[in-house]
Amino acid sequence: MTAFRVGAEAATAERRGHYETAARHQRLAASYQILHEAYRQREAVFAAAMADRADWERALFRPLARGGLARTRASGVRIVVVFR
Repeated sequence: MTAFRVGAEAATAERRGHYETAARHQRLAASYQILHEAYRQREAVFAAAMADRADWERALFRPLARGGLARTRASGVRIVVVFR
């Protein structure tokens, strides 16, 4: 959104003959676009990492839950890991 707005401001400044202002706005719009792409790539990497983490948790904890992973006591919850 910001890159679009700055790009529009650059076009308006250029139409009005304010070429230095237009150039500054164009550089700013390009910078925003580069940042947008960088953040989109990071989001994709983090989404893949979270999917891998979910797969890891399913692979680790589901088998243990079937074998009696946790039991409760009056003083609270105690985690007991059972390996078979």
